[in-house]
Order: sequence, then C-alpha cells, then structure tokens
Amino acid sequence: MNAIEVDHLTKIINGMSLLRDLHLRVAAGEAYGLIGPAGVGKSTLVHVLLGFLHADTGTVRVFGHTTPDTARALIGFVPERAAYHLRFHAREYLLYLGGMGRLSGRTLRRRVDEVLQQVGLATAAERSLGSFSRGMLQRLGIAQALLNRPPLLILDDPLTMLLEQEQHELIDLLVSLRQQGQTMLVCTQYAQGLVYLCDRIGVLADGHIVAEATAHDLRAYANNVRLFLDQLTPALRQQLRMLSPAVTTSDNSVTLRPNNHRLQAQVLRILLDNGVTVLSLRPLENPLERFYVDAMRNTAMVRSGAIQSPPAPAAAPPNYAPPAPPSYAPPPAPAAAPPSYAPPAPPVPPAVQAASPDGLLSQLLAQREELQPAPQPASPAPPIGGEHDPRASIYPEKSEPNHESTYQHPPTTPESDPSATHRHDA
Repeated sequence: MNAIEVDHLTKIINGMSLLRDLHLRVAAGEAYGLIGPAGVGKSTLVHVLLGFLHADTGTVRVFGHTTPDTARALIGFVPERAAYHLRFHAREYLLYLGGMGRLSGRTLRRRVDEVLQQVGLATAAERSLGSFSRGMLQRLGIAQALLNRPPLLILDDPLTMLLEQEQHELIDLLVSLRQQGQTMLVCTQYAQGLVYLCDRIGVLADGHIVAEATAHDLRAYANNVRLFLDQLTPALRQQLRMLSPAVTTSDNSVTLRPNNHRLQAQVLRILLDNGVTVLSLRPLENPLERFYVDAMRNTAMVRSGAIQSPPAPAAAPPNYAPPAPPSYAPPPAPAAAPPSYAPPAPPVPPAVQAASPDGLLSQLLAQREELQPAPQPASPAPPIGGEHDPRASIYPEKSEPNHESTYQHPPTTPESDPSATHRHDA
C-alpha cells in the first residue's frame, strides 16, 4: 500500500506555477527524501498533502484517503519554522498539545514520557524551552508530531539553521525512527545524511520531480576510498602497488580506485602486518552531491532549450501508476571504469571474520587510539542565564508574554480546530 499517491498535481500561486504535473509515490514503511533549492515548491507540496492548500488540478491520496481532514489525522508534521512558547517546560508543552487531541489522563502522561525518551529529551523534560538549543527544539517538534502515533511523518526542512553536530544527531534520531518502521517524507534543500536515512531520493525542480535514485545505488558508488597513514616505506608502497592497478600510493596515503571488499581487505592486512597506523579512511566521491548537481544542470538545459524535455504524460486511468523518474547513473570516474554492481557477499564465517575489512580497520584504528594522549578535562560551561550565556544571542530575555499573540500550537494535532490550523499556516 502507498502512503502517498500524487498524480498530475498542479498548484499556481499568484500567477506562478509552483507545482506542475507532479507525480509522487511513497510506499508505506518507506523513507523518501525530496531535495531541491529554496522556493522550488517543497513546502507547497507539503501544504497540499496536509490540506492547507487545495490542488488546482490533479489528485492527492494519503493512505488512500482524499479528504483533507481524514488525511491530516494520519500525518505527524514538523514544520520548517515552528513557534514555541518559551515559558513552557518540555513535558508541560507536550501534555498541553496531547490534551488537545484524543489522549488524556494516565495514557497521555505515559505517552509523553515515551516520546521524550524516544527523541532523547527525557533528562530535559522539566527544563524551560527558553534554555533549549535549536537542535533540542527540533527534537521537541518531532516528539509532538509522534504523540498520536501517526503512520506518516512529514518533515519540512528539519535541518534548517542547525549546527553540523545537531544535524548529525537529528539524522541519527530519524534513522532510529526509520528502523522502527516509520514512514517518512523528508523535504530539505540538501543533506548528505539523507543517503543513510532514505530509501529513495528525488530532486524537485521546475515544479516536478526531475530525477530519482535509490540510496543503495548512491551508497554503492561511494566505495572508492583513500586511507591516510602515518608513514609508508618505499618497499611497502611497492608491495601495495603490486596487488592491483587500482592501488596508488604516496608517502602518507593509499588510494583504492576502483575499490572492492577483497582488495580493501588485502591492503588492510598488509598495513596491519607491518604495523602501519591508519589515521582515517575517507570516500573519494560524494554521489548525492553529484546526483543533485547533474539533475539541476539537466533541468537548466531543458529550460534553456539546449535539450528537449520529455513529453507530458497522457491522461491517466483511475489506477494509474506513473513511471518512475529516470534513475541516476553516475558517470565513470576519471581514468578508471565505474564499479559495476555486485550482489551482496554471503555472511562471513566466524573462522574468517578477523580478515574482513571492517575487522582489520578496527584493529588499525585501535593502534592509533593507543598512541593518542589522554583527553584533557573540558572547561566548565558558562553559567546558564548569565551575561555570558551563549544563548543570549539566540533567545531574548523572558518577559511576560501575550499568550494569544506569541503561542502558536503546531498544526499537527489531528483533533485541533482546522480553521485555527489554516490561520497558523497563513
């Protein structure tokens, strides 16, 4: 069953066609990443799915439902810029929102504790939201979206204005939800972490999805690597180069292009046997970035008339399933053929697990850790609330708020007043 079905969707706002004959399928249990530049229509698509905007043409179904109120009750929504009443505590905030839905009493309190634990905020449950970082507030937004256990979670640009470490932590949280079977649609401008979160990734440009790739294909293409080492002797460099033409060396690195599991295991075994310390292992390509750039370049060429756009699809019958957008085929790496697909290797028997690349790499990195000096104790954090509090530049001083003007509840609570939701979105 499909969680999201969009066919021939067109939406025009102020004379501008933001969505144009768009098709999209997201299967139940799938995580789909939709990327594209700012202003291309990602949020417009989300608002149509939630029923905040009505499609000019086309059909939208959420788990088979076309009625906006019914569909909205099946969606947990994390908006791009959620507004929070900073005088609330985290638990108090979630209890208030949960009470507006179909939860109450002991069931509500138990569910609030569950989602706080799920998003990693259990220890901050009694803290004021004014003391939260942006990353913590985004986690709280995910917690409120999960309160009613929605089968579909939609996140609109969840990584906006987050620090790099906060982005990694949020991606890790979403990956854990994905492993629990949560269906997701993640819309964002660009995020390398989507390769590890999503099953499929599409590029939205010129009002429709112009390219699509599976995350598996993108990850498989990123297997060419470079190992950074402390030092290689000339004799050892020669020994490594004798393994394969794909191996190139320098005084402090070994490059494997194209790479495969067997070759990597052989290189790591030689390094381990000769006591060489591996400082790091890095992929040579960023396949998601190349996929995105190629898709946007092709779109610009179609727009300029340099190449022809594909013909518009004919009218579809009721059960029409549109063909998938063109899959991404990465160009060959310079001076070497691109790695061909090989099926996953069978499980490694316990007797030979010690020879696997991951096991060898762990031993090599362990050698490096033994050489590292003991970490120094961290400097004490500045006092919270003082004049040197780093949050002072982010959050204003607390003052007595006007509750009617400053508090905006997220539109994700299924039982909330739809008209109030429309006012919040506007």
